[in-house]
Amino acid sequence: MSYRPTYSAPRYAPRPAQQTRTMAEPPLSRLMIAGLMVFIMLSLVVLLAGRVPFTPQPAPVTGNT
Repeated sequence: MSYRPTYSAPRYAPRPAQQTRTMAEPPLSRLMIAGLMVFIMLSLVVLLAGRVPFTPQPAPVTGNT
């Protein structure tokens, strides 16, 4: 005699359909990562701006002043 349990609900019940987004918007994590990348790039540009291989000189003034 084999024992087979009876289940009140089906074993593999279909999942309810997930609601689809009506607006196409990127997830918040992607926006945060993109903002972080922009911040890092701008920070590097500002930090490395003073590390040019020559000393900036003012333009020579020509003509009447």
